[in-house]
This record gives sequence, C-alpha cells and structure tokens, in this order.
Amino acid sequence: MVRLWCRAFAEQVDFSTDYQPWVVANFSGILCVDEVYQGDLALLLAVDPAAPDGDRLVGYTLLSNIKLLINTRSRRSSNSCGRPASSPTT
Repeated sequence: MVRLWCRAFAEQVDFSTDYQPWVVANFSGILCVDEVYQGDLALLLAVDPAAPDGDRLVGYTLLSNIKLLINTRSRRSSNSCGRPASSPTT
C-alpha cells in the first residue's frame, strides 16, 4: 500500500521547492528513522515526532535489492574492524 502511494504521488511533489523548505523551517531538531521490510524491499521513513501538528514526514526512500545492500554493509563493517571480508565471522 505504501509503495503504491509512493509511486502515485512522488512525481507530483517537488520536494526541493514545495516540501523541503517548509520542513527545514519548522524542524524541531528530533529525527526518527523507521525501517519496514518486505522481501527484497526496504522502506525507510524519516519523521519529526515533535512537530507541533504531530508526527511529520521529513523524507522517505524505497530501496530494492536490500539483501545485496545488507551484504555490502556487512563487508564494510568487517573491513573497518580489521577483518578481511573473506574471513568467517562467528
């Protein structure tokens, strides 16, 4: 349902001129990011929970091929800990 909304309305809104300046001008300084997964898709939502009129959507993105992204991030994390990507993790 959210995916259909994103596709239907995202093209009608120019976030850089219509929405983003308004959100920045009224931003409370608190940001919550939620993740929702379905198969290989991930929906990331950024919300300002302290907006005067309640939770305000600050931004969102829909990622596909999430398993590839998780594997890449896991390899980067292992490399930053000094472990080569090919070494097994236990």
